[in-house]
Amino acid sequence: MGLKLTDANGIKDELPPITTFLNRLLALTIELQNVLFTAFEQLLTARIEGAIASGTYDVGLETLRAESFVVTDRRTIYVHSGTGAETRLLTITQRERNHPVSLDDALGRLSDHRAILLIHERSRRAAVQIPAPSFMLDDGEIERRVRLIRPMEQHSVPLKMMAESHWIEADRECFAAAWLAELAEVQSSRKARSTS
Repeated sequence: MGLKLTDANGIKDELPPITTFLNRLLALTIELQNVLFTAFEQLLTARIEGAIASGTYDVGLETLRAESFVVTDRRTIYVHSGTGAETRLLTITQRERNHPVSLDDALGRLSDHRAILLIHERSRRAAVQIPAPSFMLDDGEIERRVRLIRPMEQHSVPLKMMAESHWIEADRECFAAAWLAELAEVQSSRKARSTS
């Protein structure tokens, strides 16, 4: 794109204005723009997943959706001395309908030749391992990751951590039995969380 963002000391102190960057970006072919945005989306997804895993992710303002909300506690936390207006803290319990992954959907992941059926040696729980976007660590090292899809959740883990875990490859029959046993334990709805 003809933009020099670094010098001998690293990233320049005086970067080109954002309009210059955007104009150069729009001058690229659609194919190159798609490649650039796909790479950006993968980096962004990996950063978000890393923040969620480390507990530092801030959802910010969100719209809550659920089967029902119940106010379980109300407390006045501040009263304005002049007007008497109150600030109240509400605790709300959110009930969500469960949407488990069916066995057919789990086995459908095998259309990707990199998917692996797993069973945890200790808990006898099932998971499907699929590739996930890699994550760049602070020191610049690339951490390869995989995603574990389970009946009620999915999460990404570092590939080297999988080698040290108790997940082992399973045949279709053992996997299906473990997956169906987990589905049988899933209730139709759950209390998701209490929010204050």
